[in-house]
Amino acid sequence: MFSAAAGAAINFAAGSFTAGSSPVLTGPGVIQFTGTTLLLPYDVVPNLLLVGGTVSLGPGFQGGTITNLTLAGSTLSGTNEVSGTMNWTAGVLGGPLTVVNGGLLNILGASTLYLYAPLTNAGTINWSNAATLFLLNNNTPNYSGAIYNLAGGLFNLRTDQYLYGQYGQELFNNAGTVQKLGGTGTSTFYAVPLTNSGTVTAQQGTLSFQGGGTISGRLARRRARRSILRWAVSRRGPAQC
Repeated sequence: MFSAAAGAAINFAAGSFTAGSSPVLTGPGVIQFTGTTLLLPYDVVPNLLLVGGTVSLGPGFQGGTITNLTLAGSTLSGTNEVSGTMNWTAGVLGGPLTVVNGGLLNILGASTLYLYAPLTNAGTINWSNAATLFLLNNNTPNYSGAIYNLAGGLFNLRTDQYLYGQYGQELFNNAGTVQKLGGTGTSTFYAVPLTNSGTVTAQQGTLSFQGGGTISGRLARRRARRSILRWAVSRRGPAQC
């Protein structure tokens, strides 16, 4: 058993860790993994915050697919699927991640996020994070960041932030539905080309595409006085990471 009193903390800070059978972490204090590596063979460790280092999931983790996981600053490695709910509040998606039909990925919090590998969605992604989401793709195994929203997939924007292409090979391929549902300002796809064969809808605020791409499929706006779809080429954007 590991126990942290109020105002105290336990950090798993360096070295290689493996979650054992039924670990018990308790107390009002903070217990967190901050580095170097952590293997979760079968399930999450209750009350352990994943705030740093690299986390890998065993083939039998939660039955072979993510049903309940919160990434709060760690790097998630390997190839993984989400069939339940995954919350991404900080850190890096370092390996390919697929949200299957019925799965849910919530992109939350206020920390800058980094996507190093393909993110494929056949379920639902809710992006409400209050910071930039960086895609990194230079056509190497280490950086292959791209987003594929498949037919039937929902990509919901509830934030006025940037989806920012870092190296010039990033892309957003939409065959499903992309919809801006929240935020009265602008959601910007900067240096991320959009290829659209699905539906893109602005129900609130402005959805601005600043990376070129292919204009096809269905583009729609709702509440015309308050919603704007904008396609532009611009070199303005947030500071690079």
